Amino acid sequence: MERLGAALGSTLRIGAALLVVLVGVTSFSVATGAGRFTSYAGRSGPAATLMLATGTALVVAGLAISHGLRVPLAGDLALLAGLTWLAAPLVGWVEGPPLVRSVAFLVAGFTLPLVLHLLVALAPPSGPVVRTVVAVAYSEVALVGLGLALFRDPYLDPGCFANCTVNPFLVRPLPGVVSVVADVHRWFLAGAGGFLAGLAIYRAARGPRAARPQAWLVGLPSALFGIVVVAQTLVGLGHRGEDPFDPVLFGLYVALATALSLLAAGLFVAVALVRRRRRALSHLTSVLAGIPAPGDVAAALGEAVGDPDLRLAYRVGGSGLLVDAGGKPLSQSSLGNGRRTTSLTRNGVVVAVVEHSTSLVHLEEQLGSAVLLGLENERLQAEVLARLEQLRSSRERIVEAGDLERRRLERDLHDGAQQSLLALSYDVRLARAAAAAEGDTQTESRLRRATQLTQGALQDLRELAHGIFPSVLVEVGLVGALLGFADLAAIPVQVRAGDLDRQPGPVEAAAYFGVVEAVEDAARRGATCVHVTAEQDRGRLVVQVDDDGTPRTSPLIEVVDRVGALGGSTILGLTACRLEIPCG
Repeated sequence: MERLGAALGSTLRIGAALLVVLVGVTSFSVATGAGRFTSYAGRSGPAATLMLATGTALVVAGLAISHGLRVPLAGDLALLAGLTWLAAPLVGWVEGPPLVRSVAFLVAGFTLPLVLHLLVALAPPSGPVVRTVVAVAYSEVALVGLGLALFRDPYLDPGCFANCTVNPFLVRPLPGVVSVVADVHRWFLAGAGGFLAGLAIYRAARGPRAARPQAWLVGLPSALFGIVVVAQTLVGLGHRGEDPFDPVLFGLYVALATALSLLAAGLFVAVALVRRRRRALSHLTSVLAGIPAPGDVAAALGEAVGDPDLRLAYRVGGSGLLVDAGGKPLSQSSLGNGRRTTSLTRNGVVVAVVEHSTSLVHLEEQLGSAVLLGLENERLQAEVLARLEQLRSSRERIVEAGDLERRRLERDLHDGAQQSLLALSYDVRLARAAAAAEGDTQTESRLRRATQLTQGALQDLRELAHGIFPSVLVEVGLVGALLGFADLAAIPVQVRAGDLDRQPGPVEAAAYFGVVEAVEDAARRGATCVHVTAEQDRGRLVVQVDDDGTPRTSPLIEVVDRVGALGGSTILGLTACRLEIPCG
């Protein structure tokens, strides 16, 4: 039902607009024909064209407001203002229908109240004083028109210049009353014009900063229109009546037409700006309604407010830590840098900090509650990502600390226990040689056994140190460490790695220990051969381990944890293991 009513209203407005344009075409014909000496539009062809263009622009602007701004009242007022403007030349329609000329005289006086009401309707709400002035303006023009219609005899009016033939509404000629009414009306128009100019400038300058560009587009032409009305009144005091061929009076008419044309143009631009903003906000709302990827909200918000370089930062945790949409930490000093920062709040809590252009002020006024709610949702998402990042960093630090401890133990074993065993082995060999020289076969036999045990312990210690952390991994890198491991593995291992670049220590350690664990798991499953390949692919180190053993049952938790701590992934198959580790 609501849609049907809107469609019907739209159809009626279009029909009314066509009717008003028809009135304008008729006025143009009158101004360039029978009324070329009785109206300002009839002074010349360009003047008549200006009259028609001004009125038509107001009519079309009224339709644009009704459909674009969804302010039907303002659109209807603009359309009616176009009608009253276009009706004025019909007053001077020589030998035209007297009823048409008299009605046109009554209608033409409502242009000023309609422009005033249009300005008020575009920026509600209005106070009681403004509403009272608008009502008084309509009432005064209506009462003056009624009084002139009932008591003005054109033949007795010394200032008559347009409709000077007959008044079909005349009840009784009262020239004295008509003169007083005309004087009062002239001063009222001056006051109403001044009020219109002051109100237009005040609203444009004091309104919400976000709406000021649109307000000035409408306010300046409205103020100009009011000022010209005041000027007409003051100039009219020195003239006996209207005179289209007076250059000053004609100039004021052109100024009125120019002001109304600028008003129509300003309305068009305001409609375009508002529609553009609505489209951008609609896109922003649709982005917020889904599950936006990190950075999408900032891009959509920047489009909505006209700042493509806009950045968003979110406060997470009680410490006030700033992070971006992806959860990456940001420093307070990284924001600003010649740009403005604004804190957006919801329910008294800071939702986001926005870095934007200095030309954008009072940014929070431009955003509705739905946008702030969407920002709050992304803030929660950023907080989760930040905690995940902290967890990943913590895991990475734990792995690095474990590797450092492994290297320390390996170094301590190599420099401490291993060296002690070597010294002991050397001393035993010397004692054995001395026993052999003295012919003490029993002692020499026991020392030979001690030498063998010492060599075995030394070998076991070397293998233990290598298992804790292979020093070759640090010295020659992953490829050399894998080839060394393949030579000592319990089952045949084939390694294809090519010319891999050196990677950070944690990355190479994760890949190496992952291969070791996968090969040992393959041996436990009865595999007879293992194939290992390693390569770099789009910034990631990819290691593939394939074997011919029975299906895997072990989840390789240690490998998964170590690789995951570096932001990588482990993919386990029945007889395959694939490691993907970021290189940076």
